[in-house]
Amino acid sequence: MQKSKILFMLVLAVFLFSGCGKSRPKDMPNVYPVNITITDGTTPLDGATVILVADAAMAESRPANLVVGGTTDSTGKVDLRTTMGTYSEKGAPLGQYKVTIQKDQPIVQTVSDDELQKMDMGERLAHSRKLMAERDAKPKLVPVPLTQSSTTPLRLEVKEKDTALEVDVTQFGK
Repeated sequence: MQKSKILFMLVLAVFLFSGCGKSRPKDMPNVYPVNITITDGTTPLDGATVILVADAAMAESRPANLVVGGTTDSTGKVDLRTTMGTYSEKGAPLGQYKVTIQKDQPIVQTVSDDELQKMDMGERLAHSRKLMAERDAKPKLVPVPLTQSSTTPLRLEVKEKDTALEVDVTQFGK
């Protein structure tokens, strides 16, 4: 009995420590450093989502679950990562991209958690719609054309070295 427990623990340890981590997918392209900084005038735009959308020809040759994007930090710099499934690497694959930037006004909660718990589903839905309408009525933090791949004028070619993009969103209206 004791030997079977030890054998089970040994097999379990081998299983857990032998390649069970996130391994690089075989069809994951090589990625290269990209430096992107987003500002609103002279102020860094913190908490914006930046997505690189591959040009159509390039997108056809890439795995469908490949996503390139990141979020700006308090200095406006993007932590750009390429993600495929559950695997992620810092940087972006070579190629031509459209760049989108999104950042919504914060939603300000006007009721307590206790009040929300007392609401039925219809009341919660109405409350959520009201909050989103209030948020949407506020001035946009990023000009609308920059938020969609079909309208963004921003382009970036990722190269093996020195790929950088600096964007001041105020240059594109509000």
